[in-house]
Amino acid sequence: ARSLVSGSSDKRLLVWSRDALSGEWSLSSDLSGHTGTVAAAAFDGKSRRLASGSYDRTVRIWTPEGQEAMKLTGHTHWVMGVCWSGDG
Repeated sequence: ARSLVSGSSDKRLLVWSRDALSGEWSLSSDLSGHTGTVAAAAFDGKSRRLASGSYDRTVRIWTPEGQEAMKLTGHTHWVMGVCWSGDG
C-alpha cells in the first residue's frame, strides 16, 4: 500500500503516504470539512478519490489533491461506513 487514510473524533481525515525506499510513513494531507467524528473512509482505487462518512450525517468525496469535491446529505443518523463499488 502506498497510502492510508485515518479518521478521528477531531473531525479530520489524515492521509499518510509510504516512502517506496525506506518504507516509512509520513503525513501527506490533513482534510477538514466534517463537523462531527469521522467514522469511515475509503479510497477509490481507480481515481484515487476518497470518500468519508461522519457523525455529522454526511458523506464527503475528496479529490486526490485533498479538496472537498462533494457533500452528500440524506442520512438521518451517523454515517459509519462507506465503500466504493468495484465496477468503476
